[in-house]
Amino acid sequence: VINIISRDCTKYGIYFLIACNTPNGVKFKLRQNFNQVFVLQQNKEDDYVSILGNIHKKYPSKNFGRGIIKNGNIYEFQTAFVDKKDILSSTVKKLSSLLSSKYKERAAKIPVLPEVVDFNAIKDELIYDDLIIGLEKESLQVNKYNLYDKYSTIITANETLIIERMVQALVGQILYKNIFNLLVIDTEEFQLKNTDKYKYAHNNYDEIFEELEKFVNDNYNKYKNANYDKSIFKNFKKSVCIIIGVQSLKNKLNPKNKSNFGNIFDKAKDLGIIHFILVDSVFELRKLEMEPWYKIISNSCGTIWIGEGINEQYTIKISNKLKEKINDEFCVVINKGQPTIVKYVSNFELQDNNIEKSG
Repeated sequence: VINIISRDCTKYGIYFLIACNTPNGVKFKLRQNFNQVFVLQQNKEDDYVSILGNIHKKYPSKNFGRGIIKNGNIYEFQTAFVDKKDILSSTVKKLSSLLSSKYKERAAKIPVLPEVVDFNAIKDELIYDDLIIGLEKESLQVNKYNLYDKYSTIITANETLIIERMVQALVGQILYKNIFNLLVIDTEEFQLKNTDKYKYAHNNYDEIFEELEKFVNDNYNKYKNANYDKSIFKNFKKSVCIIIGVQSLKNKLNPKNKSNFGNIFDKAKDLGIIHFILVDSVFELRKLEMEPWYKIISNSCGTIWIGEGINEQYTIKISNKLKEKINDEFCVVINKGQPTIVKYVSNFELQDNNIEKSG
């Protein structure tokens, strides 16, 4: 890590000063990043050569605080002390305290990617229709996702189970914002929390599908009778429907509902009152590629890929392959084919218990 940051730091106005008490303590590769070396008294004359190279047998005098520096020629120097040796430490502490009280401006903290992205630390970034995906790996900026910018969202990975933490964070945010009605249809038995705070279905799939179908049909008829004027939904509370295991849900429906499966997506697309989040493994999504309703969704949806393997598949299209591998703590947010690596929110334990208030 020090090799990398000491090589690139100067273009950001950051300069490193390192100290070492052995002649070989700084490895050759790291030493190339430092073009100025001050050498104090060494135990052996050969040590000066191993640090500075050929010094033409010019060694410092054996006085305390003497050393040499190579800058074209070899120069000898004498270090200066800020005070007597026995009170150096206290003098430095006093000076540090004085400077700290005199100058109030402080250098901004250098942002780093945390081990765990905690929603509490970045929740102030939330605005109306947005959800927070996490922190972008390259820029460390908060990556926000507008639910209604696109009609639907696909969240996928090589395996469905690794998507669970992201879904939990998204569900938590939707409850926290308390501006959407939420329906979660879960055929994969994710261990989701707060399922009593929203409509959650993990069985009786035909019944919940028919309720959803009725909701879409009733509102589509209102829209049609209003001569296709979306303003009738101006004060309508929008809904989010998360389907975990799309292919599995379709297979569990009776023949009639299975044949009507695509209709709800076709009709809901024009209404602008419901956003679908489809969660499944890329292997299962591949089975849906030839279905007309899925083609419409996949061509106009937002896409989030979690974990490794996006370069090795062809179901999710990206404009250019990623140059680095990512693990299950990261996702790829794809916007118009452009991939952005994001460390997604994986901890959603609200400190102020706002979820209890948003039920």
